[in-house]
Amino acid sequence: MVLEPYFMRVEWPDGKVEISDHREEMALILDPAKEIATVRHARRQTLNYYNYFLHFKDGPGLPVKEISSREINGKRAIGFRLEMPKGPNGYYGVSQNNEPVIDFETIMWVDPETLLPVLKEVTMVGADGRTTHVITDEIVLDAELDESLFSLETPAGYELQYDSEMYDRMKSASDMGRILKACAIYDNQQGQWPNSLQDLDLPSIDDNSYIYLKPSAQPRGRRIVLYDVYDVWESGINVGFTNYRVEFIEDETEFQHLLERK
Repeated sequence: MVLEPYFMRVEWPDGKVEISDHREEMALILDPAKEIATVRHARRQTLNYYNYFLHFKDGPGLPVKEISSREINGKRAIGFRLEMPKGPNGYYGVSQNNEPVIDFETIMWVDPETLLPVLKEVTMVGADGRTTHVITDEIVLDAELDESLFSLETPAGYELQYDSEMYDRMKSASDMGRILKACAIYDNQQGQWPNSLQDLDLPSIDDNSYIYLKPSAQPRGRRIVLYDVYDVWESGINVGFTNYRVEFIEDETEFQHLLERK
């Protein structure tokens, strides 16, 4: 369930509930079986599911073609394929895991009577060969949702768990992921990585929290381009690579070895 522009609620089959406020960058995971509430970081973003589903055919510069029809839940539906262009680097972008996407397809199945979407299929193939297939069905637009469903207050009787170190680590990883995705877009448009993080115009991210190392025009292999600023090495730091992935490195010797690679 999505209460735009910032709130989302996911109810899992095992009974757990995850409520996210993407404006405040916070999520609350409720485990009714154990009566435990866990606070974690949520990525800052504006949720735009409604317009995505309702105006799928109006994507700027992205041609949509009718492909076929099929029966879904006892009713005929028409399928439309979104044709996503590749960037100059030959990728379609990056996945949520910051993995370069080498193949991408979106198909929206629409009710021909209401012209509203009933099912969406997304298939992505990463540079590592892994295929991800995501199906979204039983889509309902304009549903009446009680705002209390999206409250981040801890329910009575629940034990609240909050790990500040893990929260900071997850927020850093999320911000670094946003930086690397912005770098991928910049590279697609400009043909090179930005000279500095200031070139990306990401005002909600503190540039002083990260060290950025601009790679060569065509970086080869796994090279560090971004990492957390630190004074004393403790449990580890987040590190971003030229493959747009973020990893948590626990061993400082390993980090220094990766940093020295040319």
